[in-house]
Amino acid sequence: MMVSKLFFLSYLFTCCLSASELENQLFSAIDDISKNKLELGESKIKSILNQKPNFKLALLIYGDLQLSKISSLNNIAGLNNSNAKGLINELRIRKLRDNKIRNTDDLIPDSLIYSSNPNKKFIFIETDSSSTYLLNKVSNQFSIDKNFYTTIGKNGPFKEVEGDKKTPIGVYKVINRISSSKLPDFYGTGALPINYPNNFDKFSKRTGSGIWFHGVPKETYSRTPLASDGCMVLSNDDFFELNKFVNSLNTTTIISKKINWVTPKHNEDVKSIILATLNNWKATWESIDTEKYLSFYSKKFKTKKYDYDSWKKMKLKVNNSKAFIDINLEDIEIYKYPAYPNLFLTYFKQNYESNNHNSSMLKEILWEFENGNLKIISEGGVS
Repeated sequence: MMVSKLFFLSYLFTCCLSASELENQLFSAIDDISKNKLELGESKIKSILNQKPNFKLALLIYGDLQLSKISSLNNIAGLNNSNAKGLINELRIRKLRDNKIRNTDDLIPDSLIYSSNPNKKFIFIETDSSSTYLLNKVSNQFSIDKNFYTTIGKNGPFKEVEGDKKTPIGVYKVINRISSSKLPDFYGTGALPINYPNNFDKFSKRTGSGIWFHGVPKETYSRTPLASDGCMVLSNDDFFELNKFVNSLNTTTIISKKINWVTPKHNEDVKSIILATLNNWKATWESIDTEKYLSFYSKKFKTKKYDYDSWKKMKLKVNNSKAFIDINLEDIEIYKYPAYPNLFLTYFKQNYESNNHNSSMLKEILWEFENGNLKIISEGGVS
């Protein structure tokens, strides 16, 4: 009778919980079990399964509780079961996430250096904790909108080549939105592709494609932490929330192995240096002083089409035909590139006007410190 009452109360509490609330309820149940409050823990697990009967981790813990009724409960979640290793890792990761989430108030990832837009949305992924954070900037104030447990590639982070089943580390843009009606059930409630390989990946000779955020098949609640071919996989409930958050394409996505959380003022010095260099680069380009303009570029500069020498030759030829150049930069974003402490990326909308050519594009520039000076190693449109 006691168990039935506990189950009824827990059911009322969990019948409409979000994915993060279900995760918290799971931790509460595990805490009860570890304190030998087995009936209370079981009632919470039952109520979770009543809402999400395909939540495999909860099923595993529930199975252990049933086994405990005929033998001693020495381990939570089948720690002696080799077939359950992926789910055990999921439990460990979810607990790690729970501890980290409590310590992010009023902080931002240190890879976010600057955004000129007072209202902006960002997606941050930390592969070490299988976490996706939705960061909202409203009237220049930052807050974590939501965070999700996220599956990454079977072989972890740092994608290098096609088929390595790894998730890339870097700064990307969401470039498309694909509805579930256009996809097999495997992708769940839809997909949001990112622009891997980006310009830096191409500069670094990385290969591969088809890196997406997406959901899970209907019969699956979530996948274990390392289970995709490189994509970032969320529960269908969480993907639905992510899809709503990405209200326009080109939302910036930063994938890091580990996020260092800092105050928004932490990067003021490097922000000032990069903004000043960017503005000087723009002014020099407008002055049509090609030699001075080229001094902003590293000798190892490279794009898909040019190296430094061919870039110099092209710019000298083009600028000889210019009577004037006017450039306006809007919506500037600056990021410290994950895993590369001397590398920085700027995004901006570039409006270009001259006597014989006008254009507008979303552009990115990769900057690297060389002997204490920022130099451009690659630039181009975002695609």
